[in-house]
Amino acid sequence: MKQFLIRSLAWLAALVLLTSAMTACSRLHKVSFDKDENLYTDGRTGIRYTDAPGCYEPIAIGKEYAKWSYNRKSGVTFYEVGGMDPAKWLCEEGKTVFYAEGEKLPTLTEMAPDKVHLCIEEASTMVLTTVTDAEDVAALIDAWLNGEEIAYTGMEPSVNLRVKFESQTYPGIYYSLIYLEYGNGTKVLYDRSSARCVVVGDVLLEYVG
Repeated sequence: MKQFLIRSLAWLAALVLLTSAMTACSRLHKVSFDKDENLYTDGRTGIRYTDAPGCYEPIAIGKEYAKWSYNRKSGVTFYEVGGMDPAKWLCEEGKTVFYAEGEKLPTLTEMAPDKVHLCIEEASTMVLTTVTDAEDVAALIDAWLNGEEIAYTGMEPSVNLRVKFESQTYPGIYYSLIYLEYGNGTKVLYDRSSARCVVVGDVLLEYVG
């Protein structure tokens, strides 16, 4: 009798777990993918999303929202972007941001950043310092927009940091660039997605040293 009761309880627990998993999966929106147009379509809402350039990153990955399955074992899970409407913005674990068709990606100026995080990014991201002074934030934005554009050299830098602009206008998304210093004294901001590389001089001298 005791063994029967134990087996029954084990079976019931397994059934509860299976039901919970199936319920969680059924809550996710099913997504289809059009390779030619590079658009992911939410089968429940009809909203179509495409991936943003790599300079846009989610600040925080929220709860699971949708899933695209390209075979029985593999697929892409889409997550909500913290603080953003999932009907307009989604992301995946690899930090790619997806935005809805018809939604305009903001420029750095339109984002109106009020702080900048200087980070070391390897297996995980570590914030070294945060720039909050309005004049310093504005100077960094101006340096990126109006600095001298040069070819990216690909040389080994002496300093390599991620520069993540944060704003209250788009509270869930970073505008992320790379800050590089070289042995010859050249200091640049670089956007890997567009290959734009701009000389910024000593605009971060107070923070990087």
